[in-house]
Amino acid sequence: MKNNSNIGLALITGAALGAAFSILFAPARGSETRKKIAKSTEDATDALLRAGEQLKNSTKEKFYEGKDNFESRLNAISSHLHQNSEEYIPLLEKKLEELKKKGRKINKKKVKV
Repeated sequence: MKNNSNIGLALITGAALGAAFSILFAPARGSETRKKIAKSTEDATDALLRAGEQLKNSTKEKFYEGKDNFESRLNAISSHLHQNSEEYIPLLEKKLEELKKKGRKINKKKVKV
């Protein structure tokens, strides 16, 4: 997204500079040249404002998409854990008992030494 905005900004800047140089080097009266420069500047300003607005909207859209995706995944994980907690509790209790037995055996070996 950043690369696209840089390209757009470069194109707009190039167009504005090209218009300004063509106006400055074209044979015309001073008042006409000033009007053309003012119009060119106004057009470039409008283009930059539109590009900024598009970038802002695109950034907001991506932010909210990411936020919604994160919340959806978080809810799915939470739901999965809640549904399977009854299944995991007996397994964890069994594993805890096994670890306690191993700990007792290790302590007995240390005491004998």
